Amino acid sequence: MKVIKKWRRFNQSIKFIWNHPLVKVERLKALFRYFSFHILTRINNAEKSIPFIESTKITIRRDLSGVATNYYTYLADFEEMMFLLHSLSENDLFLDIGSNVGTWVVLASGVTECKSIAIEPVKETYHELIKNINLNNIQLKVHTNNIALGEVESEVNISRSRGALNRILDSKKSDIELVHQKTLDDITIEKSPAIIKIDVEGYEMQILRGGKRTLSNPELQSIIIELKGNALKYGFSDEEIHHILTEYGFVPIIYAPFSRELKQLPNFNTKSSNTIYVRNIQNTGKIVRASRQYQVGKDRI
Repeated sequence: MKVIKKWRRFNQSIKFIWNHPLVKVERLKALFRYFSFHILTRINNAEKSIPFIESTKITIRRDLSGVATNYYTYLADFEEMMFLLHSLSENDLFLDIGSNVGTWVVLASGVTECKSIAIEPVKETYHELIKNINLNNIQLKVHTNNIALGEVESEVNISRSRGALNRILDSKKSDIELVHQKTLDDITIEKSPAIIKIDVEGYEMQILRGGKRTLSNPELQSIIIELKGNALKYGFSDEEIHHILTEYGFVPIIYAPFSRELKQLPNFNTKSSNTIYVRNIQNTGKIVRASRQYQVGKDRI
């Protein structure tokens, strides 16, 4: 059974890289990066700093953070990450909930030079986040928080050995840590973010319930949220989360980075793990079309 699972993951990885929009003209090179990375890190899994977008860098190693996908394909979440770059300006605030090792924060504050707030509850992962912030000299632009966000302020348990898949747990199982939890509204008292990214392995509804004031603020333009059924672990569906966001006036869209076109969807994006929600599709369209181009791999987008 383990062999079958590993084969499926391997097959999915190869298909993902082969079909990625940024490596269509260099598929063999992208696959070479993938295989060489996995072979070399089996020999020596030391941290490696790699060029990221424009003058930024990120550290990668063989672990569960998922950040190495940006090494093979330049941008792991191509449409959503380019939407972020095209939507933010220097005077904006970006809120990254579930920051992991800081890839999105590096894009926001290292490339667009806006201010960011990074939320990462797992202590070990939080230290990796700090490393990437220091690597890019964006300490003055990023405010970091080693906390969780939820519906109410409290103490919660979180797993700590699953990398990007760590999540809040109800019971005191082994290999967990206790972390302080605040609400979304606690974090945004001083200034509303222009964009929020939420990647919390199913804990989305609790975060949204703790952010009524933030979600109602018209300064919040967009939300990038992972919706792939994980909320069922906490008794909620993706449909319920979608409904909450639409009640606050947000609509789901897909973004085409090369043409900078936004297309409204009837529901959350079932063809991707992430869905982009915007408050005003016309205004957001104007913002992304006015943004400068960025060098991403072989492309200027």
